Amino acid sequence: MNPLRRSLEDMLARGPAQVRFHVASPGVRLPASVFHAAAWLRLDYKSGQSMEISDEGLKVTVSFSGVPCPIVVPWAAVYFVQSLAGEYASMEWVHKFGETSVQVLR
Repeated sequence: MNPLRRSLEDMLARGPAQVRFHVASPGVRLPASVFHAAAWLRLDYKSGQSMEISDEGLKVTVSFSGVPCPIVVPWAAVYFVQSLAGEYASMEWVHKFGETSVQVLR
């Protein structure tokens, strides 16, 4: 299993998490109106948002101005995953240039 997937699933089991990614990376699909170099998603199993996490990456449906929009993010585009749940809020995964490392900030 992809280590970022495992980490994100563990984080989401405890509460919300944030995923940051490069929008110009190969395989990223999102609305044309999103033109920033990087973007982030706040994910939470309790939110009711449509979400699929696989070894290839994320598929999430979010709303822009009330219009549902599917977003596809391969793991290669992800550079930051962070738990936003209470005591775990300081745990981070950083993914850069094909290397994955864990950082725990206090």
